Amino acid sequence: LTVAAHGNFDSATCIDTGASVDPAELKAAIDAGPPGWQALRDREGGLVKPDIVFFGEGLPRRFFELATQDLPRCKLLLVIGTSLSVQPFAQLVGHVPENCVRCLVNRDAVGRRDPRIPIAVARHLGSGSLDYGNAANYRDVALLGACDDGIRSLAASLGWADDLDRLVASATALFAARAPPPPPELPPPRQLSASELASIGDLLVDDDSNAAPVVFE
Repeated sequence: LTVAAHGNFDSATCIDTGASVDPAELKAAIDAGPPGWQALRDREGGLVKPDIVFFGEGLPRRFFELATQDLPRCKLLLVIGTSLSVQPFAQLVGHVPENCVRCLVNRDAVGRRDPRIPIAVARHLGSGSLDYGNAANYRDVALLGACDDGIRSLAASLGWADDLDRLVASATALFAARAPPPPPELPPPRQLSASELASIGDLLVDDDSNAAPVVFE
C-alpha cells in the first residue's frame, strides 16, 4: 500500500469542476503547446492539472487518515532518502510506538535528537527524535551511504536478496517497455575526399586576399 502524499501523474483533475481527466489527454494537450492546453481547458470547463501537490497546497486527506491509523501499529519504520527537515513528513518518525524499530537508510546523518532536548520533548516535536549513535539508544539504526546499497545490505541480512533482485528486474523491464523508442542512429560521418576538402578551402578564401586555403584534418 503506497500513499503518494505529494501525488503523481497517474491521474488528473479539472481545477474548476473537480472532474477527472485522462492523464494521457492532459499530456497530449501540454505537448501541443498553448493551443493544446487551451483547447483542453475549454472542453473541460477549466484548467486541468495532474494530481500532484504544488507548493502551498494542502496534502491529500488520505495522507493524514492513514498516518493516524497505521503509524500507531507500526513495528518497523524504514526512513529512506530524506532530509527529515520538511513538515509534516519529518514528524512521522515520532508517531510510532515506543518499541518500534526505526531504521534510517540515507546518505547523510539526519533527524538526530539534540542531546540538549529532553527525549519527551523530542518525541512530541517528532522531527529530530532519532537516537542512533547515542549510548542510551535501544531501537534506532542508521545505515549511512547510498540508499541502494543500504537497502541491498538490509535485504541480504534478512534473506530477501533474491526477492529484491526479482523485483528490480521486473520493474526495470516494465520501465523499458513504457519508455519511448530511442532515436534512430545517425550514419557515421563520411570522410571527405581531397577534392572536396580543396573545394571547401576555396570557398573559405577571400579572392582579394592572400589567405591560404583552410584544410580540415
